[in-house]
Amino acid sequence: MTPPAVPAAEPASLRAETVYNEAAMAARLLYRTLETEEKNPTSLFWPENIIRKIWLLLNEGSPRLLALTLRSTPDHFLFSHVANMTVLSMRLGLAVGLEEDDLITLGLSAFLNEMGLAPLLELVSKPTTLTDDEVKRIRQHVEAGVKMLDLFAIPENSRKATLRQIIGQCHERVSGTGYPKGLKKEAIHPFAKLIGIVDSYEALTHPRPWRSKTLPADVLKRFVEENPEEFDPLLIRALVDSLSLYPPGSFVKLNTGETAQVAVTIPGLPLRPQVRVIMDKTGQRVLPPRTVSLAAQPTLFVTEPIDETTLSTPSSRLRLELRAQTLWVKGL
Repeated sequence: MTPPAVPAAEPASLRAETVYNEAAMAARLLYRTLETEEKNPTSLFWPENIIRKIWLLLNEGSPRLLALTLRSTPDHFLFSHVANMTVLSMRLGLAVGLEEDDLITLGLSAFLNEMGLAPLLELVSKPTTLTDDEVKRIRQHVEAGVKMLDLFAIPENSRKATLRQIIGQCHERVSGTGYPKGLKKEAIHPFAKLIGIVDSYEALTHPRPWRSKTLPADVLKRFVEENPEEFDPLLIRALVDSLSLYPPGSFVKLNTGETAQVAVTIPGLPLRPQVRVIMDKTGQRVLPPRTVSLAAQPTLFVTEPIDETTLSTPSSRLRLELRAQTLWVKGL
């Protein structure tokens, strides 16, 4: 008998988009369910299967999954924030040497970290300055999220106790300036410290209704130069090493005047990634895009990171494509 044909492996880029979509859609479903006053525990699902898919892709070194974390969901930023924070936290967890079981716990903590904001979706997306009372309400989401953990049909065991501790501490800071308890240094769970820095990084590198985004390189420089006491310095270093100043999916200007999108970062060479040149120095589209490893081209280098939504090009279609890349709309 002729053996059945073995199906071809799904392309890594397709698998990354599938998994990212699952994560964003799961966040939307979970947080919309928790938004209602009468929460129905039977409709809540435990997201561990999605977390394990993310781990598998990251363990393979998928740059495409990391590139997708530069996206935002247009209906509410929180859904992409949850997906992005989960992927980035697990990537940083890999960088600091966490094993699989710990990475799954870390991923679950990141995914569930903002649960307490679910009833406050409208408030957290308010485009104007919050009042003192509104800030107080938002800060209460930490304790609310810890309580929501009991809505899930999971056993009361050591992992749940750990999740409860991490979710309750992700907004604490090693400097003691965080909330809700103002914990410092070793009093904060290591995973909460990690998620805390990723939470800040993800938020700053994405637009919010009340402000524009900051480029990843500028955020990382700010962590190093302006906020060295707010986060664990070892985590700051690991974040820079694991994402580089120019993370996958971001855009840069080369010394030739060309514009390129970062495809793959090179370990140990944070300033010399592999890039895809998409525009020449006059703003014309390069077809097909030219892939170049800056590590192998010593005369070619990045002069600055750039915001793709501000690029000037005579191609209206390219401008539209670049702006569309900032959003994640699949599954809406």
